[in-house]
Amino acid sequence: MFADLLAWLDQTGPWSPEALFLVFVGLNLVGIPATLLSSVTGFFLSPLVAVPLALVARSIAALTSWFVGRRLLGERVRLALARRPRLSAFHRAIGDGGMRSVVLVRLAPTLPSTITSFAFGLTRVRPGALFLGTLVGTIPNTVIAVLIGDSLDDLARMDEARADWNLALRILLIVGLAALALFLRGVIRRARSGDPT
Repeated sequence: MFADLLAWLDQTGPWSPEALFLVFVGLNLVGIPATLLSSVTGFFLSPLVAVPLALVARSIAALTSWFVGRRLLGERVRLALARRPRLSAFHRAIGDGGMRSVVLVRLAPTLPSTITSFAFGLTRVRPGALFLGTLVGTIPNTVIAVLIGDSLDDLARMDEARADWNLALRILLIVGLAALALFLRGVIRRARSGDPT
């Protein structure tokens, strides 16, 4: 998939940061993983341009998915939760976590960003909290993905740095799993206590 995407983008000619930004947002909205798109961005642009571009593109795509979730299913979810108090407590707890909930979920690199953004649209998480939480929570994943994309043009260098990349990816996975555990612990605690703080 990655090779096909790179080949397609390479055949279409030189890419400006603006065009890559639009392609990134559009493809992420239809479910292409943001990590893959960040690597593609790193392949075509310098890391100093690619990292902020990918972070903002991820946040815009997340916000768009949030709005779609809110518009399509928000009212139905609210009506369904009114009949299920226990599920409603978990729903409130996720929403009341605000930006902290978003940051912790974004640190888990295995959770699909389009689906989680859509799901956050069904909670009380505000759009500003989603945007900033995505921006902050995806920094580690985005930086590593962009640097991997940047190094693809020099496979020898990538081969020499393979141990470093493996270590970085393991650390990212461990941090992500720890963040996910903290998120779940906080949601369960808030749901049990009924206290939104």
